[in-house]
Amino acid sequence: MYYLLLILFFPFRLIRYLYFLTFGFFHRGNHILLEIPTKFASYRKTSIVEWVTGKDSEVLFLDFLNDLDLIAKSSQVKKVSFFINADLEFGMAELSNLASMIERIKAKGIETAGFASSGDIKSLYLLSFMHKRYSSSSSEFMVLLPAVESFFFGNLFKKLGVKVDSFASGPYKSFAESFNRNSFSIPAKENLTMLIRSIKTQLLDTFYDNAKLESQILKRPILTAPYLKEIGFLNGFLEEENFIENYCNKDYEELDATASNSVDKEVTLLDVKFFHKKKKFQFFPNKKKKIVILPLKGNIGMGKKEEDEMKSDAIHAYPVLAALKSLREDKSIKGVILEIDSPGGSAFASELIYQEILKLKKKVKVYAYFQNVAASGGYYIASACDKIISNPLCITGSIGTVMIRPNLKKLYNDYGISKQRIEFYPLREIFSEYGQLSSESKEFLTEEIARVNGQFYERVMLSRKKTLKELETLAQGRVFTGKSFLASNMVDSTQSFLETVEELKKDLGLDQVLIQYLPSIYSFKSMIREFRFGLSLVLNPKLILKTMNRDSGIQLKSELAELIVSNLVK
Repeated sequence: MYYLLLILFFPFRLIRYLYFLTFGFFHRGNHILLEIPTKFASYRKTSIVEWVTGKDSEVLFLDFLNDLDLIAKSSQVKKVSFFINADLEFGMAELSNLASMIERIKAKGIETAGFASSGDIKSLYLLSFMHKRYSSSSSEFMVLLPAVESFFFGNLFKKLGVKVDSFASGPYKSFAESFNRNSFSIPAKENLTMLIRSIKTQLLDTFYDNAKLESQILKRPILTAPYLKEIGFLNGFLEEENFIENYCNKDYEELDATASNSVDKEVTLLDVKFFHKKKKFQFFPNKKKKIVILPLKGNIGMGKKEEDEMKSDAIHAYPVLAALKSLREDKSIKGVILEIDSPGGSAFASELIYQEILKLKKKVKVYAYFQNVAASGGYYIASACDKIISNPLCITGSIGTVMIRPNLKKLYNDYGISKQRIEFYPLREIFSEYGQLSSESKEFLTEEIARVNGQFYERVMLSRKKTLKELETLAQGRVFTGKSFLASNMVDSTQSFLETVEELKKDLGLDQVLIQYLPSIYSFKSMIREFRFGLSLVLNPKLILKTMNRDSGIQLKSELAELIVSNLVK
């Protein structure tokens, strides 16, 4: 059937080939200007939603990486001028991946130049990878190396009469410490210190390797452009307009009417894509196998059974299970990469997703790629995959479990609120926020923590071929960077996202594959749902207060304890 379709569509492919031949002349050039976006899109709109609402200016991160990859593969591009926006809102993993692609472009012999009018350490980090670096003479950069400054509510809750009971599987599982302490415990503080130092060391080493910037320089809170030029980091001063409008001219200077032609010739991203399609064109292409990339981002929870769409900011088990099952049933798929960016969440939901990945793994190869955070439940679900690959700056680990349960009885009493219990039975108090837990309930929760933690350990030991003794030195809630976790063989490698795609292609023995990215979809159904919700707020203003209370978590209800116990098992 496939080959019959090739024959039927041959006239159309012939027209496409003639189009490439005819219009190739108009797509010549050697210098491209590329803007590093402030942030990237988290979902993709359907065609009908784009028609109604317009096309978003933000691009998906993977699409942007692919654009950079096409530039690196282009034989016509000789120089890339990168315009770096201020206030970059993406994480360290995206930053690291962008830097890796700039390195790939440079390795192809393509000259690079970067301009940033202001920004922070992220802007300087990207600039450090350029052959030449520019900024305006009045620019300054706010430089903050990684550090931690956490809130603790122990004294406040004590004054309010709120007590938070916590049950953790290890001394490093510090999630509950903000609620019942006034400072980090010694083990938690030591572990976080090691984590921050690991991230800081990687950043400082990169700055020194790229631009010979010493750590003392980067510890200054403000770095002005004149100072950066004085120490040799910047090659010169430019105005933003000159860099953007005159990037093909020598030294980005504006040419007057009598001046000669520009040094370089403009080429656009559309031109690069055009020549890539022309280069890859085949009259009778082979049927391609697929590699699917499924992003899993946000806190892990069960969600609602009627959910039929994956979210861009939460990992809800029901739609994720449906998505994994559909991948398993698609015979054209040969490999799957789970792009994980999650601090964890429900242990039960994590286990359900884990089991579904095991079923998928029987059909295709499944890789996990860690972006900014893949901790606790994020690492749990990755344990089912064939390989775990991490960004070197990713925060990962936190293998263990924790439960918290609030006691609001004193707070209620202070405001004249009381509760009367009818037909309560032993252990039922666990799901109430009113009163202290009995010794029997505490014992039960301690046993539950041990049970869930043991299950988590079993999954990791099977995945990483570790003994319990070996795992204990890496678990109990400890957190690591991807790079330091690699030294303990808790991840298989640390590399960029596109390198992970290439590795999977190689492991599958496939040269030409179709890469399919499956972000959450903003559909017409989603738009109608939002419209109906907004309309209900207009017609019933009381819902606004109800929604604010729900979203802020200010619910003095017995369901609060049940929600916390069931969903905040991290």
